[in-house]
Amino acid sequence: MPTEFPENTDQRQSETNHRKSYTETLDRLATASALHFSKIIRSYVYFNCSAIAAIFLEILAFFIFLAFFSTSIGVTLALSLIFLTVFSHNIIKLYLQNKKIEHFDSLLHGFLEGCRQALELQDGILEHIIILANASIHLSEKLEGQAPHYYRLPSRLLFLRNSAENFSTYWHWNDINIMREKILSFAGQKYIEIIREEPTNLELHAALANIYVTSSTIYQNQPPLSVMENKQAQKIRTANFSKTSQKAIEEFKILCEYAPDDPWVHAQLAYSYHDLQMPKKEMAELEIILRLVPDDIDTMFQLGSLYFRQGLNARGLQVYESIKKLDYERANKLIHYYGNIN
Repeated sequence: MPTEFPENTDQRQSETNHRKSYTETLDRLATASALHFSKIIRSYVYFNCSAIAAIFLEILAFFIFLAFFSTSIGVTLALSLIFLTVFSHNIIKLYLQNKKIEHFDSLLHGFLEGCRQALELQDGILEHIIILANASIHLSEKLEGQAPHYYRLPSRLLFLRNSAENFSTYWHWNDINIMREKILSFAGQKYIEIIREEPTNLELHAALANIYVTSSTIYQNQPPLSVMENKQAQKIRTANFSKTSQKAIEEFKILCEYAPDDPWVHAQLAYSYHDLQMPKKEMAELEIILRLVPDDIDTMFQLGSLYFRQGLNARGLQVYESIKKLDYERANKLIHYYGNIN
C-alpha cells in the first residue's frame, strides 16, 4: 500500500477548505442579494396596496358625503379627488416600473462586484470569468420557486396560507422571471466570451447549453392566471422560448459532433425537441440512446409511448415486447398508450 506523504495530505486539505470557503462565500452573497431583491419588489407591492386603499377610502368617503351632503360642488370635488388619485397612481406606477428595472440591474451589478471583491476575481482570466458566470447562475437558482413564499402569516392565520401564496405568486412571478432572465443572459454572454477563446472545450458548450435550457423554462412556464395574459405577451413569451430552445439545441449538436456516443448529449437533445414539439427528431434521438444503452428501460418506455402517440403502433409494440422481458409492470403501463394518438 503506497505511503501518503504529509505534504500531499495538507495540500488536499487546503484545497478542500478553499472550496468550502468559496462555496460558503458565494452562498452568503447570493442569499443576501435574494433578500434584497425581495425587499425591492415588496416595496412596489406596498405602494400599490397603499394607493388602492386610498382610492377605496376616498370612494367610501364620497358615498358618506353624498348621503349627508347633496351639494353639487361637494360631489364634484369628491369625484375630482378620486380621479386625481387614480391618475396620479397610474403615472407614478409607470415611473416606478422603469425604476424597478434599474433596481434589478443595480442589484445584479452589486452582486457581481461583491463576488469579484470577496473572491478576488480579475477580468481577463478565464477561470475567474467562469466563477463569475457560475455565481450568477447560483443567484438565479436562489430566486427560482420563491414567488409563493414572500409573505409569512402568523400561526393563527395559517388557514389563509394558500391565499397568501397565490397572492405572492401573482404579484412576484413576472418580476422574478425578469430578474432571472437578466442573470442567465449575463451568464450566457460570459460563457460565449470564454468559448471564443476555447471553441472546442466541450465542458463550456455543455454549460452554455444548460444555461439556454434553464432560460427556456422561464418562458415555458405558464404565468398565474394565464387566461388574463394578452395575446401579444403570449406571442413574445412563445417566441423567446423557441429562440432559447433552438440555441440549446445548437449547443447540443456541437456536443454531438465531438461526443457522438455520449447518451447524455442525445438525452438533452431529446428533451429539447420534446419541448419544441418536434416528435420525429425526439424519436430519432431516443433511438440513438437505445443503440448506445440497449437496456435503458426509461428511454424504452419514453420512446414506446411516443411511438403510440404518433400512431406508429407497430414500432410501439416492438418496444412493448422488449420492455415486457425486463419489467412486466412497466410494459403494462406502456400498453395503455396504444390507440392514444396525439
